[in-house]
Amino acid sequence: MIHCHKSQAPVSAPDKEVLQPSIQAIDQLNYTIASDLRRISAIWDVLPGTIFMSSEYLTCLQSAPAAGMEFKYVVIHAGQIPIAKLYFQIVHFNAARSLGQEASIEADKCSYFSHLMKSIKLTVARNIDFHTIVCGNLLLTGENGWVFADHLSQKVREDIIEVAYAQVRDELKKTHKDEIAVSLLKEKYAEAKLSAGFITTGKWHEFRIQPNMLLNLEVEWRSFEDYLNSMHSKYRMRAKRAQKKLGSIVVESLSEAEIKENSAVLYELYLETIGSAGFNMVNLGMDYFYETKKNMPDCFHVKVFRKDSEIVGFFSYFINNEVLVAHMVGFNSLLNKTHQIYLNMLYQLVQEGIERSLERINLGRTAMEIKSSVGAYPVDMYCYIRHRNRIYNKFAPNLIDLLSPQEDWLQRHPFKIEERAEI
Repeated sequence: MIHCHKSQAPVSAPDKEVLQPSIQAIDQLNYTIASDLRRISAIWDVLPGTIFMSSEYLTCLQSAPAAGMEFKYVVIHAGQIPIAKLYFQIVHFNAARSLGQEASIEADKCSYFSHLMKSIKLTVARNIDFHTIVCGNLLLTGENGWVFADHLSQKVREDIIEVAYAQVRDELKKTHKDEIAVSLLKEKYAEAKLSAGFITTGKWHEFRIQPNMLLNLEVEWRSFEDYLNSMHSKYRMRAKRAQKKLGSIVVESLSEAEIKENSAVLYELYLETIGSAGFNMVNLGMDYFYETKKNMPDCFHVKVFRKDSEIVGFFSYFINNEVLVAHMVGFNSLLNKTHQIYLNMLYQLVQEGIERSLERINLGRTAMEIKSSVGAYPVDMYCYIRHRNRIYNKFAPNLIDLLSPQEDWLQRHPFKIEERAEI
């Protein structure tokens, strides 16, 4: 269903000189809201962005949605000209479920204090159960919530965000009687953080999440061997030992037909791996890998690890311009311990990026230490959250601190000479 309206709270119009010549100064903005992107794909793609904000990718996610996930797509117009688009996911958030294995308490495997803290966390988590509007994509790391026309000022962009949120909430009141309790803006790099005025006026809380792990690919790395030779000897030997531990396990790419044929196996391995994560808000739909490969055959790739013809692990990735973006993985946890499957996946991603002559690899969050051991470095990212209840909103930062996964890790420095370009 599509709804077209004028904004109820007019957005401050930018000065004429900052507008493109074809756009006149405006007093109000028009917006279009849709629950099905296919209905508005023509206007959605007018504003360029990364592949993750294209109708091509978002339709894949809509065709195989994560369990219980809904979508809203908002296009903002100045007259007839699209000047912004925002992507929203609506999920039912249950903190106890999202904690996964961390929520299970095994007293014989932890100290009394650790056991007590887990008990407190689980008790609190059981009472956190609500619907959430997320501007962004819970399945990706990065700035994938909005695209603005270049000429718009920071103030106008932030006004548009608030207007879009208000309009989406009004639409959802028609179908969600309990109303949406929490709003989440996901996620921004430090240089693109939202202003203090926006945070204070909107009663948002800014918080830092686990860093994104990036690896810059040096121009002199013309082969994987060049990459290894740039490392200190202990890291180079570690890589060769890991490759040797694979033994008879072979790595191969899957075609679209092969992904469809092995969807159940891939999904089972994905669930096994995601279940051991400290915190996870959503699970993929089973057909997500197939739908994505079918619709984005040149951008999306899945590779598997086979042992005696059986798939024992897989990793997936996107090619987004000059960046390789690591995506979902899954592996047999027992074989991972003996064959270092996950570490070999990271090396495979590095090799893939070098062979494609790309500039950077985005390895995403989690498992920071092992990712740093292959050369990735951390980049801080920030999210923004608020609760509709004023009292609950006041204590939102405390709940975030309590529920956020804590990972003590040591940054590794594998290269002989480390020159990290600014992103």
